[in-house]
Amino acid sequence: MKKLLLYLFILLQTSLYSQTDEINFNDFYHNFSIGASLSVGREDIVAIYPPKISFTYFDINNSGIETFIGLNIAAWPFFGYHFSTGIHTGLILKNKLSFEGSFTYATVPPQDAFFEYFNNTWQKVTFNPKIGLKADIFWIKAGPSFILSSNEHNAAQTFFDPYNIRYYNLEMGLYVPLRIPNYKKIHQFNNRAL
Repeated sequence: MKKLLLYLFILLQTSLYSQTDEINFNDFYHNFSIGASLSVGREDIVAIYPPKISFTYFDINNSGIETFIGLNIAAWPFFGYHFSTGIHTGLILKNKLSFEGSFTYATVPPQDAFFEYFNNTWQKVTFNPKIGLKADIFWIKAGPSFILSSNEHNAAQTFFDPYNIRYYNLEMGLYVPLRIPNYKKIHQFNNRAL
C-alpha cells in the first residue's frame, strides 16, 4: 500500500510540474544599477574624483540579451573645472559584450584665472558610441566621440588633434545592481489560474 501511494504521489507531482510554464523570476524585479566610473575623453573631459555617477535601468529578456537606458553626471571641481550630463542606452549580449550610444552635454564656465582660451562659457553636445565588456559589476567601455554642437573654437588646437585622447572615450567603472520588486507581476503570478 505504501508503494502504491508513493507511486501515485510521484505520478501526480510529475503531472502537475509538466503543466506549469517555465517561470522567469527576472520578471518579478525592476533591475537598476548605480555606477561609479573613471572616465577620460571628449565625452566627460575627465571624471576621476569625484567619479562619473550613472543610474541605469536594465531589461533582461528571455533570450539573455539585456537592454539598458540611463542617466549620468560628471564634474571636475578643481582648476579647469567643468560639468557634464548625459543619457546612454544600448544592449549587452550573452557573452557580456556591450554596445552603447550616449548623448552628452558638457560645459566649462569662464576660467580667466587658469586658461586664457576659456574666457567665455564653453559648451558642447557629443554623440559617443562605445563597445565594452561587462563582467559582473565591473564594466569597461571605449569608443570615439563626435561633436554635434560646440562653441570650442576658442579652445587650444590640441582639442582638434586626431591622435589626442580627447577625441575618444575610455570608461572603467563599478555598477552595483539594485533589484526592486515588481509588485504588479508578483500579484499576477500569485493570482494566476492553475
